[in-house]
Amino acid sequence: MPNFNPKRSKINLLVNAALSAFTFVIFASYVLLMVLLLVIPREAVFFGSLIPIKYYYFPVAILSIAYHAYMLLFIHIVILTIGNFAIIYTFYTLYFIATELKVGCQSYKTIDALRSPKNLRRIYRCFQVVHAHCFAIFGILTLFCNAIFMVTCIFCNFVSFQYWDDFSAVTKAQIVTWCVLTNGFWGFVLEMGCLFCKNGDKVFMSWKRHAWGSSLENAIMKKFRVSSMPIVLSYGKQFVIRRTSFFTFQRGVTRGTFRALLMTKSG
Repeated sequence: MPNFNPKRSKINLLVNAALSAFTFVIFASYVLLMVLLLVIPREAVFFGSLIPIKYYYFPVAILSIAYHAYMLLFIHIVILTIGNFAIIYTFYTLYFIATELKVGCQSYKTIDALRSPKNLRRIYRCFQVVHAHCFAIFGILTLFCNAIFMVTCIFCNFVSFQYWDDFSAVTKAQIVTWCVLTNGFWGFVLEMGCLFCKNGDKVFMSWKRHAWGSSLENAIMKKFRVSSMPIVLSYGKQFVIRRTSFFTFQRGVTRGTFRALLMTKSG
């Protein structure tokens, strides 16, 4: 059995660092939004808009502040919960696929019997079933978030081009911040999906190049490899994060922005 210390494992340290950074960002964003809510309520980003609009206004009242504070706290808790689960699942799954299922590596954290042809086929198929059931739920969320982040980027770009001179400095800063954060965060998610796709292809390539000991095992593994699909972040076949998904997202944002501007000018 390989010598493995979970407390000193690189993947555990990486996951803990990612969870700490994500929790800090969520907490800091909540504090910042509360400061905006109390100091400059006309310019703050409230629940119900999520995007700074110049003409969006709520009266400064105790009930209004309490309502928006509660809704912002609820949103941040939901984001924190889903984000922590996504970080843990994504990092450990990606690590397992990239290191333990790929044959031909110099060192492993699991026993060598796992990579025997019979056990490897069984474990990979079970892993596919678990991943498919998991993303039958979270795939909808991924598809929804992809649409929301794209619309958010398009809206921020549109109002920046169309009404930049009419906005105050605080509103301009919020628009730029929203655009950068949505692009950066969802770009990171799409890059993680790209890593899933790349490592899935590398696993199949390692199986293809490996000699399994007998002609029968080689034939069985070849048929299994051809009949299997890489483990990727997807929602069925309708939405699959591949290597070019990030560039597809940026192309959609660019096209949507220019189409909105052209429709405004033509109208």
